[in-house]
Amino acid sequence: MSPSRPLRICLVDGPLGPHLTRLGHEVLELRPAQGVHDIAALLARHAFVPDILLHTEQLGRRVILRGVENLPCQTALWSVDTHVNAHWQVRYGELFDAVFTTQRDMAPLFSRNGAPAAFWLPWFGVKRPFAPFARRGLDVGFVGRLGPGRPVRGHFVELLRSRCAARIESELPAQRMLELYADTRLAPNEALWGEINFRLFETVSAGCLCLTPAARELGELFDVGREVEIYESGYDLVEKLRFYQARPRQAESLALAGHAALAARHLAGHRAEAFLSAMRDAPGRMADPGRARLAFHLALLGLVETGLFPHLAPEVEACLSRRADDPRAAGGLLRLWRLAGRSAPIVEMCKAVAARGQAGPGLAVDPRLAATASLAALLAGGLPLARVLLESFWPGSRAPGSRGRPLKTSRDICLFCAGRLREAGDVLRRGFVFDAARHIPQTAVEVLILAHALCPEDLAVIRSLEASLSPYRGVEQVRLGLLSTLSLHDRANWRLALKLALVNFRMFRVDQGGEELALARDLARQAGEEGRFSAMRRQLMPWLAPPGEKGRG
Repeated sequence: MSPSRPLRICLVDGPLGPHLTRLGHEVLELRPAQGVHDIAALLARHAFVPDILLHTEQLGRRVILRGVENLPCQTALWSVDTHVNAHWQVRYGELFDAVFTTQRDMAPLFSRNGAPAAFWLPWFGVKRPFAPFARRGLDVGFVGRLGPGRPVRGHFVELLRSRCAARIESELPAQRMLELYADTRLAPNEALWGEINFRLFETVSAGCLCLTPAARELGELFDVGREVEIYESGYDLVEKLRFYQARPRQAESLALAGHAALAARHLAGHRAEAFLSAMRDAPGRMADPGRARLAFHLALLGLVETGLFPHLAPEVEACLSRRADDPRAAGGLLRLWRLAGRSAPIVEMCKAVAARGQAGPGLAVDPRLAATASLAALLAGGLPLARVLLESFWPGSRAPGSRGRPLKTSRDICLFCAGRLREAGDVLRRGFVFDAARHIPQTAVEVLILAHALCPEDLAVIRSLEASLSPYRGVEQVRLGLLSTLSLHDRANWRLALKLALVNFRMFRVDQGGEELALARDLARQAGEEGRFSAMRRQLMPWLAPPGEKGRG
């Protein structure tokens, strides 16, 4: 790509068209209906031969491009909602010369299995005049979707209403949303997974002081404490909202600085320039056409597993069957057959995998396939076959925590596979709703969910699942249930009560968090471990003032 001449750029969805045009480039914007589209046919229909194609993929209308790996131009995927789509987009991204993501911490996912790492291309704001705080009518406001599927956000808005008299709106059109924020001084943000989301840029565009969840990459976008503010929990959020409500001039100063920073660094034009600059260093796509077809159909499989495009299952099966000597294809077939409830081919495939593993190097050299096949056999009612599969890959396998006992039970199989998947780096698929009745687990967390379904009273399984989830945001609702169960069986354990306090605070259940914190303190005092309690409390909740220093919010 030569940067010295105007380029012909095809955009499949996405917002950068007018800004690339202003930079002097010729732009064709395509907005196909939901479905799978032959990109060469779409381009031919418009008689357009691009230098670059950019597909912007996000929630809502799902568009998949067939044949993108065959285009003679440079190609790029912009994954906007990576935090909920990565489980299938990592395969789709393999077809492109470059991948861009709005979530920098998830960029390394695209470098696995030989695919290039993603460039970080965050979302952006819009340029608007700054309205002085004295002319704004609302102290605190929030606009966002509400409903039973977002229980944590329900606690968030109830906390804002009860403690800060906030104005809450749901499903406002974009222009009305910006108008409401332009009349608001303080704009608390809530993110499902703690991600950098649209609302951060929307509220700063409107000149609000945005209070947003702490995220590692936030400091590379805005100067935290000078342009935006962060919070770590519902308690912390309320304290900071009250602080800035009492100091409107300080709040306005931060909001004005954030507004200026956005105009200087975070508009769509800036992203268009960053995109073109990055394309000069695009790593390029895979050379093997067969591997590209496999990646495309594995991406489709990921979507079929979520309930989209079920009519494409036969095409996916045909492609994977032709490549069944590839561990990824073999594992994909098992997943597809599990989805369709077809036990017979699952058992046959698992026997073949076990036979090759016993004979020497073959399919079973891939740990993910070994775990997938063992779990598939287990779910198909073949516990002995599941044990044979694991033994064929890991001779001398022993049940975790059993002091050397061989694998015997379904629980043993699950805990062993969870450990192997954790070692392989497969811990959690964010955004994927795992159903033990339809899916084969692909991560340590999913295996432990299966183990919990098989052994609901097993406290060791519950502890392992809770520990696996604890590093992640967005899973607090599940952790609350797990920790509550453990606490019921160990009522004197102040550490469990303290973890429950933290989870409640993060879920914006401030009163419940305070109650669990008080209980943890009392239990620690009874155990003579007040010093250890204080140290752990400071480690888990550095934002929480010691008792008596200030109110609980």
